[in-house]
Amino acid sequence: MRRSKQISAAASAREASALRGVLKRRWHFSTRLTVILLVPVLINLVLGGLQVRSSVETWRSAKVAEHVARIVAAGSAYHSALLDERDLSVAPLLQGRRDSALVRDVRAVTDLRAVDFRREVAALPAGHGLEQRISQVERVWPQLGAVRAQAFTTGTDPVATEEGYAVLGRLIIGLTNELGFGMENSASYGHMVYSLALAKEAASLQRSVGVHLMVRPGDTGPLREQQLNAFMAYRRLETIAARTYGATGTDVAVARLTSGTAQRQTKWPAEHRTERLEGPGQLVSGGEHRTTVAGRGRVGLPGLERMTERIEAGEGPAVLAAQGITPATWMAASTRKFEAYGRVEKQLIDAAVDEAAQIASDARRDAYINGAIVVVALLAAFLVTALMARQMSRSMRRLRGAALTIAEQRLPVLYDR
Repeated sequence: MRRSKQISAAASAREASALRGVLKRRWHFSTRLTVILLVPVLINLVLGGLQVRSSVETWRSAKVAEHVARIVAAGSAYHSALLDERDLSVAPLLQGRRDSALVRDVRAVTDLRAVDFRREVAALPAGHGLEQRISQVERVWPQLGAVRAQAFTTGTDPVATEEGYAVLGRLIIGLTNELGFGMENSASYGHMVYSLALAKEAASLQRSVGVHLMVRPGDTGPLREQQLNAFMAYRRLETIAARTYGATGTDVAVARLTSGTAQRQTKWPAEHRTERLEGPGQLVSGGEHRTTVAGRGRVGLPGLERMTERIEAGEGPAVLAAQGITPATWMAASTRKFEAYGRVEKQLIDAAVDEAAQIASDARRDAYINGAIVVVALLAAFLVTALMARQMSRSMRRLRGAALTIAEQRLPVLYDR
């Protein structure tokens, strides 16, 4: 009898131990199930985080590109003001009127554009990649004062003033190569705008040298030949730059420039002078002009192309004036082409600014939306997982408690019976 009870107790202990092992394995299974439920949640969290990070990086890149485009826009306005200052100052400075109101006004406009440009440069965030270009511009900024002091004086080289302004201008328009973020054919967009700006500067140099040749040509043969060579070189530079622009520009942009620079036979007033247009309380930049008439007669003048050929042929001021080619008519005709270049350049730069701003806005919106979705999805997933885990744990605890009661209390009693 005693032997039987010992066997029964041993069997009961084995059964209880086996049952506890099963319960332990089920408890581990519950833990593994919870982990399995959390795995897809964590994977989705990582993927969502990567997507948000990508949107944030695009947003930052687009904001930098937008600011760079704004710097290019401010630089373009500064560049145009420099060219206007040089070209409109030719006649009064060559005539010795260094205190001319026109000279003061155009220099004041240039200084205002310089302030705008420097403000945009100062606000550019670090890591933009323009450090080298900006430093080159900043190094030659102080030279403008010296160029102004020596502008068109009798002791300077015939085209030294034109070249002095061009040095600073070319460094500024070099910034246009950085345009194109988000644009179609973005790799060539900046080069296209740079080619257009270079053509505009070459047209401006022709405008300046042309007036120089008519107001005070070189006193000796070599000096006059140097002026004519510079005039022809700038004409070739304009042609090359315009062709480069045509090869890289869109059909719409090329057509817009072609229509803006088309040569037309124009009826001009017999006696006229060019004046700066002034708005209410401020001077308008950009080389805008108007013509005032001192008489009613009108004469037919050659187009800009014909004027250019006559100047290039080396004809003197008197011969040119007999054909209606005077500093005023030449300035007015060449200014129309200069402004046509400027309008198309501004449209292209503004398009780059708007495109970068739109990409930045879209990327910011995507970052906010994706971030919100990830946070909501994460909270929902954790909530559902926590509820399921809690329910399963509660069920497993009840099952474990019941099983232990059976194994430790009821089963031994049954075996004893």
